[in-house]
Amino acid sequence: MFNLLSAKLKQQFNIKSFFFLQIFIIVLVLLLVSVFTNYQEDFLATQQVKLGLINEDQHNFSRILIDSFNNNSDFTSLFDIKELSVEDAHKKFNEQKIDAYIVIPSGFTKSLLSYQNKDITIYTHVGFPTKSKLLKNIFAAYSDYVHASNTATLTLYNTMKEANLPADKIKTINNNFSFEIISTAMNRNKLFSHIPLSTLPATDILKYLLIALPCGLIGFAMISSILYNNQNDQCGIDNRLACIGITKLSRLLSIHLSNVIFALINVSSLLIISLFVVDIKMVLMLILGLISIAFIWSVFWQALYEIVKNSVSFSFSAAIITLLIATSGGSFTPFIILPPVLKQIGLYTPIYATTAFVLNADFESYLRLSFWLFLCLLIILIQHLLVNRNREVTYDTL
Repeated sequence: MFNLLSAKLKQQFNIKSFFFLQIFIIVLVLLLVSVFTNYQEDFLATQQVKLGLINEDQHNFSRILIDSFNNNSDFTSLFDIKELSVEDAHKKFNEQKIDAYIVIPSGFTKSLLSYQNKDITIYTHVGFPTKSKLLKNIFAAYSDYVHASNTATLTLYNTMKEANLPADKIKTINNNFSFEIISTAMNRNKLFSHIPLSTLPATDILKYLLIALPCGLIGFAMISSILYNNQNDQCGIDNRLACIGITKLSRLLSIHLSNVIFALINVSSLLIISLFVVDIKMVLMLILGLISIAFIWSVFWQALYEIVKNSVSFSFSAAIITLLIATSGGSFTPFIILPPVLKQIGLYTPIYATTAFVLNADFESYLRLSFWLFLCLLIILIQHLLVNRNREVTYDTL
């Protein structure tokens, strides 16, 4: 087996092709880094609701209310708040530079403290139903909380009046209690429940590409490796090896092992760069991840080749499948900014499993990648059993 492995590596390796490939990979990384620099910030900016704010209330509490929302990271992750004059708000709204605007009326805070609430008016575009509904639901939740708070503060107010407390003291206590209630409402961070589609942690684009990009490139490179290895079958070399006692299982394992080593050699430039970009633990996780994804690609393409038995059909089919998996798995574009349909597909790809394995290093990502590896071992076992069965049928015929 090891002699076969050594022979296959010597046959496949070409120094000129190797250096050309490394230059291509480095140029591709630089190009993608330049395209997707600050991709997380840019993506967040496109997803935020651009909210204009017209504040006609001059009360100090009104200013505190606005500042509290501006300083709430949960709120600002959803909304880009811009304080505007009436004229600017109308202009930007008509030009669709803001998605909506809110008018806080004069005397709003005073009316809130005296249980005679004035409405906050929200203007939204008819053509943006999703953002309009988001605004309505969030502010409706705060409105319900304020109404509930009013009941509590009004009860306190009536109790103090029945106790014949001085009017000044009632006003002071009432205002302080109302302020505490309003502050509690403003500081609530659980705006609504959600389940994130992507479980990949935030990371910079270079680190992401060092992990995800080689997963896709190895898939394309593995197509040519499988074609090269299976030339032996066409020349009858595999049959001659079988005659001297080298089993199909040994030949398969030598093919996959040589393909894995060759894949690591092909992306060695990215591994070297990773030594200067990430810590040693992540480098080791990256190497394990690339070994796994290379093994997965090798097993699947070998199985596909044995099914179609035609080099042209295999090359075309494998290239299309690789392109789909690499695109949906986030090899060439950060997974977070992919369209929802591609994300749904990408969650079940080995590229996503490998990327999550390296970045997360948790039980769920281990389990996800282990599923693909177990599936590959099962495919190899099935191939071995089918060869033995065919051999028995051939002997019986003879």
